[in-house]
Amino acid sequence: MTSKQVGSLLGLGEARILRLFNAEVGMPLRRYLLVVRMSWAAEWLKAGVLPIKTIASDCGYTEVSNFYRDFKSVHGTSPMQMRLTQMSHKLRGGKWHIASLEGPHASSPHLVTATGTSPYEGLTSDLHP
Repeated sequence: MTSKQVGSLLGLGEARILRLFNAEVGMPLRRYLLVVRMSWAAEWLKAGVLPIKTIASDCGYTEVSNFYRDFKSVHGTSPMQMRLTQMSHKLRGGKWHIASLEGPHASSPHLVTATGTSPYEGLTSDLHP
């Protein structure tokens, strides 16, 4: 339902509806709807089940880049970073957690034990540095 339709139902103009909404809620209707939509997206991201592209689509986005931009404007972090942070919190409850690297691979998380050591320590495999 659009603000114009709401105005028509109440016998008020669209501009009046938008001003009343802003006065009562403290933010424009568009921003409010964006915040609600991004709150749903954050919950779906925290559940960790759906791909980000699917969440973006479920929120009405055809372009994932627009979803990333709007998500970051509301939550101050990207959808991927929120998901990684949530996964890290879940894993910290157990034996492992995700830590970020320093240096050239800073954006690549890696596993460490609860004591801060790598689970790969002492391994000579080329798969685990």
